[in-house]
Amino acid sequence: MVLDRPVNAIAKGHGDPAVLGPHSTALAAERTRIPEELTHEPPAPKDVALHPTILKRYEEQLERLEKALAKGAKAGDAEAAKPSEIWSKRSPCSATQSAQAAYLSE
Repeated sequence: MVLDRPVNAIAKGHGDPAVLGPHSTALAAERTRIPEELTHEPPAPKDVALHPTILKRYEEQLERLEKALAKGAKAGDAEAAKPSEIWSKRSPCSATQSAQAAYLSE
């Protein structure tokens, strides 16, 4: 709490009550004022947009992963031949949905 320090200092006999008293009163007023001010602020946005470069890089990484899995599956790697576990743990991107569908249909 904001007022804990000044109250504890006064209770323990530390500090000058003439200085700490008005300071704690000012802090109490600020504590009341801040929530009131926040009610007049616009609400924070609920949606967060990622930078387009980040999205492009993510999609490129997924494409490299898809190629590596396909290469491993063709070479007989049993784990790479079961991509459904990987696909279910990520959110689909529009650029990779068609690649995912094509890969799973092979």
